[in-house]
Amino acid sequence: MLGAPVPGQADQWAPRLAKGTDAVYANALNGLNAMPPKGGCGGCSDEEIKATVDFMIEQSK
Repeated sequence: MLGAPVPGQADQWAPRLAKGTDAVYANALNGLNAMPPKGGCGGCSDEEIKATVDFMIEQSK
């Protein structure tokens, strides 16, 4: 998945979360490396993307 952390894999999320949730949101909203902004979901609102990130983080604790 283009280097994205897998939900449920705490070890993959730890380095990202160490930078803070706002940084994770920014990467999801703006894109990072090969990942497009909003994961390619141009019709998704910022709030929907953040909720998705929150869900994935919660699954990875």
